[in-house]
Amino acid sequence: MVRGCSFRAKREEHLKQHAINVHGGGYSWHDCGEGKCSFKTKNLEILKKHKEDVHDIGVVWMDCSLKESKGCKFRAKTAEDMHVHMVYIHKLGTLWKKCPTCDYKSKSDEDVNMHVKAKHWLLI
Repeated sequence: MVRGCSFRAKREEHLKQHAINVHGGGYSWHDCGEGKCSFKTKNLEILKKHKEDVHDIGVVWMDCSLKESKGCKFRAKTAEDMHVHMVYIHKLGTLWKKCPTCDYKSKSDEDVNMHVKAKHWLLI
C-alpha cells in the first residue's frame, strides 16, 4: 500500500489499520491537551475514553446509595465499580457461602472449600 513498506497482512482491514496507524492514512492525530499529558490518537472515541479514564473529564459519577444513611462518600465511574463496592464494602448484593462445620463464611465457594480442607480436614 505504501511504497517502501514491507508490512503484509492477510486481511485488507488489517492493512488499512496499519496504514492509518503507521503512515497516517489521511487521518490526523488528536492530542489529549490536558496539562502535560502526551497521549495522542487518531480515533476520537479512544481520546474521549482516555479523558474519562485518566483525567475524569466527561465522567458521570455515581454516588453510593448509602451516602445519606451511612455517610459513605464512595463515587464510581461505572455500574460495575459500584457493584463491587456494594458487595465488598457494604456486604450487599452477594450470597455468602458458609462452612458446614463452623461460623466461617466467604463470597467464594472455592474459599470455603479450601477452608474446610485446611481447618477441618474434610473433602467436599
